[in-house]
Amino acid sequence: MKSKKFFYIFIILAELSLPVTGIFIFFILRKPLNSIFLIKDSLLKQIIFGLISGFMLGYISSIIIDKLKFFKIIKELVITLIKEYKVNLFDIFLISLLAGICEEILFRGVLQQLIGLFLSSFIFILLHGYFNPFNLNSTIFGLFMYVLSLIIGISFENLGILCAMIFHFSYDFIVILYFKTFQAKSR
Repeated sequence: MKSKKFFYIFIILAELSLPVTGIFIFFILRKPLNSIFLIKDSLLKQIIFGLISGFMLGYISSIIIDKLKFFKIIKELVITLIKEYKVNLFDIFLISLLAGICEEILFRGVLQQLIGLFLSSFIFILLHGYFNPFNLNSTIFGLFMYVLSLIIGISFENLGILCAMIFHFSYDFIVILYFKTFQAKSR
């Protein structure tokens, strides 16, 4: 088993570096930080849309990744990480929460405002390592995730950052929980 302490330090530092980077970019460009958090629609609407969309697309994605042999490598990677770090429900919540908040601040709140929806979504996928010109399965998965990133970006543009954060959180939560449950059943 890998160290849980390392797991927490890595996840927290990696995720917290993202909004810090975004804030630094805005500081250098002299952009107002409050533009990241502008409320474009009601908070309740953002919460409901984010939760429903994230859980629904997370569940659909989990089934696609689980059932298509094409994504076997992705499925095995997720299950291996869950096993190696003995990921529990609190870990899933923490990973999902940090990713949802920190990644959306940088990619939607900062980059999408500066370089647009399509390029910020592409950078999002590149930094997650989903595009690999030497691995067709990974690249196809990257295209799949690019579309998801575009959907989250559109929700940011139309509803606000809270919606994007909750969408991302609930998506990650349901996907990791699905494979945690799958891993437990396969013992």
